[in-house]
Amino acid sequence: LTSVQVQQPLTAPTPGMANDASAERVTFSPAAGVFTASVDVSLTVATGGAVIRYTLDGSQPTESSALYTEPLHVTGSLRLRARAPAPGLLPGPVASAGYIRLAPDLQEFSSNLPVIIIDTFGYNVDQEHNPATYYPFRPVYAVFFATGVTSRAAVTNVPQFAGRGGLKVRGWSSATVWDKKSYSLEIWTEDDR
Repeated sequence: LTSVQVQQPLTAPTPGMANDASAERVTFSPAAGVFTASVDVSLTVATGGAVIRYTLDGSQPTESSALYTEPLHVTGSLRLRARAPAPGLLPGPVASAGYIRLAPDLQEFSSNLPVIIIDTFGYNVDQEHNPATYYPFRPVYAVFFATGVTSRAAVTNVPQFAGRGGLKVRGWSSATVWDKKSYSLEIWTEDDR
């Protein structure tokens, strides 16, 4: 399957039509990334007759999720996920966008090394450090800023990557001995893979 196809059982026969007829993917404007004050996020879908359902907590949207009717005024970091059901079609694929609000002291930060900003949305990954216990990857949103040939990585530049992922403390000694932890970061698809 490609990233734009949806794998799910057909809810109704579709004689004479392709079995994978689904609504388009929801798009976000502005694109996912960081912001400094507030941002108004618009959601659109190209499929005629489709409505947009969304969540703000990282969960997958369902038919009972909030109905999008106007741009969302975002003042703090959030994980936005949306999906577009349309009459006669399968719901479109889930689309995600994260918006991370930069603290004032970070807004002018730049580095000669790549910069990664990871938001756990309040979850304290560091508390999970017992080496005798398995801890799963915890949902995060990550934004990567690379350096250019002659430039520094600035957190207000367009990111090279902005997307979902999972994070956990890595290694026994990192988890139990040292104050500074090592982490394992996975980049996730919409299906948490």
